[in-house]
Amino acid sequence: RILGGLRGTIGMDWDWDSAVIYSKAKRDDVTHNRVSNTLMQEALSDTTAAAYNPFGGAVNTNIERALVDVYRKSKTDLKLIDFKISNIGLFDVWGGPVGFLAGAEYRKESFEDDRDPRLDGTINFTDWEGDTYPFISDVVNSSPTPDNEGSRHVTSLFTEFALPLHSTLDVQLAIRYEDFSDVGSTWVPKIAFGWRPTDWFMLRGSWSEAFRAPNLVTVNEKLVV
Repeated sequence: RILGGLRGTIGMDWDWDSAVIYSKAKRDDVTHNRVSNTLMQEALSDTTAAAYNPFGGAVNTNIERALVDVYRKSKTDLKLIDFKISNIGLFDVWGGPVGFLAGAEYRKESFEDDRDPRLDGTINFTDWEGDTYPFISDVVNSSPTPDNEGSRHVTSLFTEFALPLHSTLDVQLAIRYEDFSDVGSTWVPKIAFGWRPTDWFMLRGSWSEAFRAPNLVTVNEKLVV
């Protein structure tokens, strides 16, 4: 993960900051001693002493000839750049100066998911009923799962106002716009207030909407069994 940023001021009243992020992750998973349907079928059909012996108990079964290691290799990466500018006294209202912030953000996310050939259909198994990939995999008790990959880029714009409407009442107004390359765009608003009529009592409240984009796997999954 690499993060770099800059910040500064414009004139006497404006503060700004910007950052760039690059993040990459890689994961390799291996599950040992899984049973291959294809190899087990061969072991059961073998007429020699090397055949699988289901009656051997814990010894002399030749089960090892049907055992395989199953892997899953995944990669994700994120690229992001943002810029924000703010002013704690944009203009004055009844209760004092209005705080203001605005910003923009661009990010790109991507992933790759490489499944074992016995899961992604490269090695096919057909059972006695004729079922094969994509309905069953070659690994006992594992669903078939194809290789997957996908990416999206998101452009965001946001702004926020802090309004002191009275010496005892502050209001916050905020809105965020996001444009997703794969699931459309959305507006997310927020309104909040804080009312302190006395030093010992304060009442706070807020209303907002939210949107959570489906993750990349959900959008790009080619097959779910």
